[in-house]
Amino acid sequence: TSGETLLTISWVNLLIQAYCEEFSASDDVCLIIRNRDVDDLIRTQRTTLFNDFDLSINKKIKDIIKNLLIIKNCPEIIFIDEFLFQDNQAEIMSLYKSSDCFVYPYYIESIGKYLLEAMSFGLPVITNDKGTALDFCNEDNSFLVETEWEDTGITSFADIPLVDNFYQFIPNVKSLKKQMRYIFENREIALEKGRIAKK
Repeated sequence: TSGETLLTISWVNLLIQAYCEEFSASDDVCLIIRNRDVDDLIRTQRTTLFNDFDLSINKKIKDIIKNLLIIKNCPEIIFIDEFLFQDNQAEIMSLYKSSDCFVYPYYIESIGKYLLEAMSFGLPVITNDKGTALDFCNEDNSFLVETEWEDTGITSFADIPLVDNFYQFIPNVKSLKKQMRYIFENREIALEKGRIAKK
């Protein structure tokens, strides 16, 4: 298993853990998880590598959700394992417009594309209080999750050696749960932050 696969599964695991601990089947909530876009993979010119990577991620996420479904009182979870191509902008827009907030407690992140997309639609955003997100997220326009640094021990990605120790972010589960609960119970306040972020 590659380091990147482990990190991706880790943040998905953390998100699902927080969601399932904070909410139950009786709550009017639904967690939608979707994979990266194929056009992103094509732009990297590493399509074969990332197709294998994404298939591995998809299977692991499905297994996590499948195991949760046998737990009584589990809140609803939908996993979109099909790619949303660049020319299917209507599907992407519909997904954002039908959501109440965008939750992204990342372990690693480069430019924060999906955070910016969500904010452009006026969605309240829950994300880390460290890292890339702080280039455009703050207490006024986002809901920030307490986050720590951790040395991963990873020395390479896709068999390419790293020049230094690789560190990841560790979002605090309790803080993440608190922010999700706050938005659930204070939707108008959350929407106002979304409107501020859109500006």
